[in-house]
Amino acid sequence: MVFYENNIISRERTVRLCEVKAEKLCNTLKRRILYAENVVINLNYSQSLKKLYLSHVSGSGR
Repeated sequence: MVFYENNIISRERTVRLCEVKAEKLCNTLKRRILYAENVVINLNYSQSLKKLYLSHVSGSGR
């Protein structure tokens, strides 16, 4: 009976450790996705500024 109870406790501990690892992995992936989204937003902003600058420079040089 003790062996059976220890086996159940061990299995529950393993399941809980897997849940914790999965949660950490999920949080890491969420942070990476957010970082990638911010990079894309910054690139779009930079490209917009570059287009605005180039249109201003080419327009004023005439």
